[in-house]
Amino acid sequence: MPEIGVQQVAREAFTLLGYIFVVIIVNQLGTQRRQLTELAERQRDELAKEIQLAAEVQGSILPRSIPTIPGFEFAARMYLAKIVAGDYYGFIELSEGEIGLVIADVSGKGVAAGLLMPSIEIALRLDAPRFPRTNHLLRNFNNVVCQITGGDRFIALFYGKLCPRLRSLEYSNAGHNPPLLIRAGQEPMPLDRGGPVLGLLPDSDYESDKIDFRRGDVLVLYTDGAVEAQNPAGE
Repeated sequence: MPEIGVQQVAREAFTLLGYIFVVIIVNQLGTQRRQLTELAERQRDELAKEIQLAAEVQGSILPRSIPTIPGFEFAARMYLAKIVAGDYYGFIELSEGEIGLVIADVSGKGVAAGLLMPSIEIALRLDAPRFPRTNHLLRNFNNVVCQITGGDRFIALFYGKLCPRLRSLEYSNAGHNPPLLIRAGQEPMPLDRGGPVLGLLPDSDYESDKIDFRRGDVLVLYTDGAVEAQNPAGE
């Protein structure tokens, strides 16, 4: 009987130790889980703040006002698919009252594309006054984009130079969705003269073309978000 009592006590002791060990492991796992959850929440919040900051940077380069030119009316709006996107539009004041019209789309979406656009926009504004011809501007600007992106990304861009005095627009299209000139009694005319997207092929050549506006003409510039949009049925 005494031996049986000793064995029973030993079994109970081992059982108790095992229970204590399991409790310790469970508590450690619970502590680690809470720590990981708190770390994930902090990282999530930090990422959200960085994305919001990127959105503010992107918003700062968009036009704060629309040009006011007698005989012309401008309107512009951008709806983002995400908080940060790679789309851009702008107006650049040039000499002799001319206005540069720009619309562009960086390949890809999200923060990476959105953060690239400010540097591109600054470079374009610096270059635009130096080149009287739109195709010469895009040829030089293409090489700038190649250097900035290293060939990892490309930019589809349309650049037009509006001359209000002559009611004309000289333009070059670097692989962008062609703007449409809508004129009464005629089929819409795509403005597609130009060359390849920017950033992939150094020293590419670009063509330019010119249109003369008539009273009542409407010129529509847009990105792929307009033509690729779908309804809930996928149409």
